[in-house]
Amino acid sequence: MPFDFYGSGPLYCRALSGMKRAKMNPRRLLLVFILLTSWIIPGSAAELEGAGVKTLTLATPEGEAVFTNYLKMVFQELENRTGASYRIVELPKKRCLLDANAGVYDGLAARIAGLERAGYPNLIQIKACHYRVQHIIFAETSELAGIDSLESLLEAAAQKGWMVGYLEGSKKAAELLQPLPAANKIALSMPEQAFFMLGGGRIQAYLGGPGISNKALLKGLRQKNPHLQAIQPQFVVSESPLYPYLHKRHKDLAPVLEAALHAMEADGTLNRLLQEFESMAPPPFQGE
Repeated sequence: MPFDFYGSGPLYCRALSGMKRAKMNPRRLLLVFILLTSWIIPGSAAELEGAGVKTLTLATPEGEAVFTNYLKMVFQELENRTGASYRIVELPKKRCLLDANAGVYDGLAARIAGLERAGYPNLIQIKACHYRVQHIIFAETSELAGIDSLESLLEAAAQKGWMVGYLEGSKKAAELLQPLPAANKIALSMPEQAFFMLGGGRIQAYLGGPGISNKALLKGLRQKNPHLQAIQPQFVVSESPLYPYLHKRHKDLAPVLEAALHAMEADGTLNRLLQEFESMAPPPFQGE
């Protein structure tokens, strides 16, 4: 039976009984406690018991299920090429950056270039792109009649008092919307929030990326929310390469991961995985 952290399981009882009989000193008691509980510590890399395989936990933003599935496909292939195992966890966008930089997790599954120069010095960019993400403007078509570029959208928003939404923690979206006055933009926690605010007229446009994840999400939302039917992707604002990142404590693995990704691009593996990814049907929306 598994160990009960709260001290009611049989393993705990046997260990405690043994400690009492042996009359262990405090140092030995502390050592036994660490040995019994160390397996439950989440996050950072650990050696798989008996296998000698390093498992790295990489963070990625939540709410991007379709794109996360693609990342899992890529890192599954990387397991076969690098000798390491990879686990992807989904977190709020801003927390991904903060926790990975702090070493709570072993890195990031996919982010834009230059994070180490943007306030996250503990992250090492793997200089091999595994996906090119699009940022797309979503809106009701009638709302943006005659607007077909980011420049014309920002000009109209400033003149008409429109509100443009984007995801909190998205460095690319914040950069693209930098010329827009603060009064005309709002950072949102989840893409679902953006689409419902669009449907309710609380914002007039939403800058979302990855585009493919947002398209899939919108399709799912429409199944139970007919009032969202008028929302459509309007135009592509930018296309940016994405890269994995490792915490600097894994700097020795960085060139191995980089070489493996370059090999996957050269032999067509990344292209094959991308085609499989794009052909997958979006998951049905489970919310209300």
